[in-house]
Amino acid sequence: MKRHYRPDIDGIRAIAVMSVLLFHAGFASFSGGYVGVDVFFVISGFLITRLIKDEIEEGRFSFGEFYARRARRLFPALFVTVAATFLLAVLMFSPEHMRRFAGELIYAVTSLSNFYFWGESGYFDADAHFKPLLHTWSLSVEEQFYLFWPLLLVFLLTRLRGLSAALAILALGGISFALNLLFQGGGDVFKGVSSTLARAFADGGATIYFLTPFRIFEFAIGAVLVWLMGLRPRSNWPLELLLLVGLVLAIAPVFLYDETLLFPSYYALAPCLGAALLIYAGEARYLGRILRNPLSVRIGLISYSLYLVHWPVYVFYRYYVYGELTTVEKYGVLLTSFALALVLYHFVEQRYRKPKQRARKGSRVAFGLSCVLLALFLIVPAAMAWFGDGWAWRAERYVVQPNEIRCESPSLCKLQDGSRGRVLLVGDSHLGHHMKTLLEKFSGYQVDAFNVSACFFGEALRTQDHKVWRKKICARANANLRKYLHENGGELAYVVHAQRWHMQRVASLVTGKPLQGTVKQKYKFLLDDVMALYAAVPARKIVLGAAPNTALGCVERARFISMPCRDALLNDTVQRTRMFKNVAKQYEADAIFIHPVDSLCRGNVCRELSGNKKLYRDVHHLTREGSNLVLRKLQVEG
Repeated sequence: MKRHYRPDIDGIRAIAVMSVLLFHAGFASFSGGYVGVDVFFVISGFLITRLIKDEIEEGRFSFGEFYARRARRLFPALFVTVAATFLLAVLMFSPEHMRRFAGELIYAVTSLSNFYFWGESGYFDADAHFKPLLHTWSLSVEEQFYLFWPLLLVFLLTRLRGLSAALAILALGGISFALNLLFQGGGDVFKGVSSTLARAFADGGATIYFLTPFRIFEFAIGAVLVWLMGLRPRSNWPLELLLLVGLVLAIAPVFLYDETLLFPSYYALAPCLGAALLIYAGEARYLGRILRNPLSVRIGLISYSLYLVHWPVYVFYRYYVYGELTTVEKYGVLLTSFALALVLYHFVEQRYRKPKQRARKGSRVAFGLSCVLLALFLIVPAAMAWFGDGWAWRAERYVVQPNEIRCESPSLCKLQDGSRGRVLLVGDSHLGHHMKTLLEKFSGYQVDAFNVSACFFGEALRTQDHKVWRKKICARANANLRKYLHENGGELAYVVHAQRWHMQRVASLVTGKPLQGTVKQKYKFLLDDVMALYAAVPARKIVLGAAPNTALGCVERARFISMPCRDALLNDTVQRTRMFKNVAKQYEADAIFIHPVDSLCRGNVCRELSGNKKLYRDVHHLTREGSNLVLRKLQVEG
């Protein structure tokens, strides 16, 4: 099968890139738009395999020419985007965000950003909105695919005959898919083999999302299509039906999926098989016009440039206003992305992708050297910022005194010995940020703790999380806590329990059914459950409310540009923490309640500084000064 231009494939690219754009822009209906990346992977698997197979069969395949074409296709537009992003980061970012961005840049330019973000495990976390190069993880996966796929295909196509190569690719895809199922539970696969590997792969969701071996099955689905294209029916109507099924499979997940899914796993099969059917039947006479219409084709042609620019546009505008975007602003981000993508496509991508024939000759080495020099031009200042504390001279400096003593274990942590009595501390990271202050308050006491971030501790409620490893840790921690209370509850003088209460909507019943009702009713469920946990414990009980969010990042931004601070005025967590306070009044006969909102906030605005000292170390965790302020009235007997 000889290659020819397929406008319908550009139409498929349009569906993929628009899904991603609308998801990233924050339109709630497109909660599963991230599957557009998987559609891109299937397209790449098909096109690259078709190109290499045809050239091998024609006896003109060259590794050098292949990699040169890929470099011309990807690197010029990427370098321009990264350079512009670096400039904006210098002008706007806080030292903390600048330092992290510098790491993103270095890994993105070296085609390793999927490993960088795997280490952070934060694609769907709140901090994702402050990572301008987060989307380059998929480019790194593609580039790693381009690196080894030609080697594999040359080996298979020169050693095997007929459909054997396709079967080998299918088997490789099967192995990749099996690895998804094996590793999605985290590092359990390495238990008893290597504790280091078990820790490294603890976040199974991040592992299968970011790392290339777990994405190969998506490329393989597209690759196998190359052999199946010759088996298409001659009649148009089967193609129309297959194309309709493909549209449903590729588009429905955009609206039905969300960030809570463990992805890709078997959830990726629907959009990937849908993309495969779109490629297989995209030339259908009637429905194919959905893909081949001029608008879809045009969007598909600029899809790479559009993908590159859209996320930095969103991140920097959101960082500028420092808050959620309005609907009008979301559309503005989309229009700006299209305008910049058209410029990037015409003046950079097209210019270097298809140089004139005379310039092509002898230019391969020169172009490669230019790429290396440009990469160094970007990496060197980024490395200086990374190791230079994010160039802190660009922003105001504040004193930060951390207050955590890390436990983060499902087992008991013994924090302090003493003879005055026994104290138990229980909770998530909103207990953790009070640790040093509490140890000082309970000086002379023996202090034990169960402290795991993002875990709810209770009698009958359990943490639900799409990260399987976290759910398992939380379950073990709760089981160990109940055992501890059964054995030692009578010896306790104090119990201090703290949670980020307004974020505990993930808690569910042991039966697996989620909590139902209003926010106030859910707070009551949570407090009923905590009180039931300690019902048989005679100790004095102290319950700490959650610290509301703050707009700390606003005051830390670089000083070059005057920027608004929307989060400082539209802080819905203040209302939620005050609502918790109102519900907690019903339980004041059973426990002492301390509410950080009383000490930190006036009206709808919360303090983030005391003089030149930070009260918060990030959006919602306190420093030593913040914790001291919140717990200043806590009195301990003895």
